[in-house]
Amino acid sequence: MRVSINSKVAILYRVVDADSWRQAQQSGWVPRCGADQRADWVHLNVQESLKVVTPRYFHPSDKPVALAIAVDHLQGELVWLEPTEEKPWIQPCAKIANLPLSAVVSVIPLTRDDRGAEFLFPPSGADKH
Repeated sequence: MRVSINSKVAILYRVVDADSWRQAQQSGWVPRCGADQRADWVHLNVQESLKVVTPRYFHPSDKPVALAIAVDHLQGELVWLEPTEEKPWIQPCAKIANLPLSAVVSVIPLTRDDRGAEFLFPPSGADKH
């Protein structure tokens, strides 16, 4: 189900592995994952979902990074999917062919904590105006 654009969110995130990030830097486009190809849009994340998404889809050896994406680069191309049982968070999706590197405003390495138990994330509230 599609829901309306939330204008209070200024930054969304895309988590990619180190290889995908290198590819994006070379090509100027963040590559789509398999789920993006199947759905024909680019899956993004709100900051609150990073703690669930990152360990679900990435291993520390992937050296994942969270790409902070400026929402104003996506206006008019963004839909919000309601939470599901499989993905219990609201999910923004960009109806675009590829995510341009120019939309990336910062790159946040997602490393493990000192115990190696959890990924570390940016401070809460960083995605609001």
